[in-house]
Amino acid sequence: MEKVAFALFNDSEDADVVVKCGIVQAEFRCHKFILSMASPVFKAMFKHATLKENAENVVEIVDFGPDAIETFLKLIYGDSKLKRLTPDTAKDVIVMCDKYDVKAALRENLESAIVNRFLTRTRDAAEFAVLGDKFDLVALRDEAIHRVADNFQFDEAVLKPLKVGPDVLFGVFRLVVEKQKLQIEHERVATNKIFQETHQKWTDYGQALQKRFNGLVNHVSKCHVCTRKGTDKCTEIVKIKQIA
Repeated sequence: MEKVAFALFNDSEDADVVVKCGIVQAEFRCHKFILSMASPVFKAMFKHATLKENAENVVEIVDFGPDAIETFLKLIYGDSKLKRLTPDTAKDVIVMCDKYDVKAALRENLESAIVNRFLTRTRDAAEFAVLGDKFDLVALRDEAIHRVADNFQFDEAVLKPLKVGPDVLFGVFRLVVEKQKLQIEHERVATNKIFQETHQKWTDYGQALQKRFNGLVNHVSKCHVCTRKGTDKCTEIVKIKQIA
């Protein structure tokens, strides 16, 4: 179904409405039924005969550029790959999806494209985290917050977009603190392990010395050479001292 719908995009033969960009000269030939299926806002436009959009079969979008409009329409027509999507265009399309109340399934396609491509840079991730929070794109918001927390630095370029989203900023700091606590716990466990291993080695060494000393005392009390000629004449004592 998605492939069939996308094949109809900008199809001048069957199109019954033109979506125009009010900023520059650009227009896209579309189908009312596809736009209506994706957006209740478009559906309401085309339902009322007195509205200009329905009477003249023209929808003019004046607050977004042609790239954003084209990407937005491709999303509606089922293009889940959105190959020409850029970070700036993606931000505009997020706003457009909210303005025209686009169905959740189509928004999820946009979220996936953004998550897969545009969260590498911490600054971009911060901006998308705030947008995701503002427009209720939960998957995008959560993933972007994790990306920011994983590479967090006190950089003004990163903090600036976060300042307008206090909930997102709190989420980032919470993850950073949790990450630091986890790292400290790992270091504590590793240090404790080294201490225990070292303590055990010294304990074993002390027990070995004690055993050797006891053996030495026991030997001297029974050895005829040690008792008659002195311990320095006893070859067995020399061996014991060398080992000790």
